Amino acid sequence: MISPNLAMESKHVEPWRQALLPPTATIQDGIRNLNEVAIQIALVTDPAGILLGTVSDGDVRRGLLKGRSLESPIDSIMHRTPLVVPPTGGHPSQRL
Repeated sequence: MISPNLAMESKHVEPWRQALLPPTATIQDGIRNLNEVAIQIALVTDPAGILLGTVSDGDVRRGLLKGRSLESPIDSIMHRTPLVVPPTGGHPSQRL
């Protein structure tokens, strides 16, 4: 039986957490994730939760046009240098 607290937590998962994929995911997994997640981007993370890259619809299209298959690894199409905004917000050059 699932504890009531755990069941409640699973109903209120932050939307960005639903977009997390491991680097071992396939492009098909990425498409499924993009279709189901409200933020319209997949976040590829390592087991420690470190962001490795992002995947968008455009990345999928470009990968398929280059001959990748749905079974290709997601990391073959991910954007490896995403712009990340720190929790405090804003670009580092805009901080006082």
